[in-house]
Amino acid sequence: MKTVEKINITRANNEVITVEVERNFTAQKSSISFALQNVITELVIKENRKCLKISKYAILQKEVRLALERTLNCKLPDGDIYITITDDSYSKLEQIRANFSKEVEDFNADFEARASKMNKFYVMYKFLDYTDYAINDIREIRVYREAMSDENIDKVLVKTYKLDNLSDENLRKEFDNDFNSAESLSLNDKEVKISEKVAEKWINVSENKENEIKVAEESKKTAQMLDLQKIEEEKESKKRDSLRKAIETGEKVVIVSYFVQGNDIPKKFRKSDSDMGEYVIYAMPDGTIKEEFIHAY
Repeated sequence: MKTVEKINITRANNEVITVEVERNFTAQKSSISFALQNVITELVIKENRKCLKISKYAILQKEVRLALERTLNCKLPDGDIYITITDDSYSKLEQIRANFSKEVEDFNADFEARASKMNKFYVMYKFLDYTDYAINDIREIRVYREAMSDENIDKVLVKTYKLDNLSDENLRKEFDNDFNSAESLSLNDKEVKISEKVAEKWINVSENKENEIKVAEESKKTAQMLDLQKIEEEKESKKRDSLRKAIETGEKVVIVSYFVQGNDIPKKFRKSDSDMGEYVIYAMPDGTIKEEFIHAY
């Protein structure tokens, strides 16, 4: 849905100009814009002046530039244009923009309410995707709803449930049987219409598969965290043992030593000639930790 409203605003020199406020409402992304002679402007504050900004790229065409010059009754400079407006005019446009957020909320709520009343239907989708290195067995359950009169399309995709590359052979066969016994929706035989009962069965399979993947990922993440924790504990243990030995023997003890180069060299040791070398951490007899970088040459 699109609406256009003309608003009179006042420039700093008291001249009145007309700005078109265009509101576009869509389910995906709504927007509002302020245009002067069909050129989009932006509300900005420039050097404590409240302005409408026009990008220099918006007036590259000669006829557009001339039309703006006639409207503003002045020769436009090169670069971006800043049209100073009164505080009241700036506040008026800011208020319109603020109100638009509430208008979008109302539009979305109304849209969702109307959309929820539209009939839904379910589709099975199957396709073999041949890539250079693999064959992907694409299988999906797609939930559609009928389109509303103001959407200008036949149907709206509500949600897709993935069943790609099913590892269970019995599930693949069952999916194929359901697919082959359903009503074809397209000439390429990739989509068939199915009942809600059949759709719910495969939606459950998809959700269970996603949950299994999620659980596996969480388990892997937990294992990695435990491994890191174990590594840190081992480091601390070695550090304590090294410090104890250094204090007892009166000699420094190597805690860790490894070869580094380039950006892996700690910043405090980097110099123009320090491109590689040995990074060593010592436990000292006085109970402190000392770092050292030994050049490889």
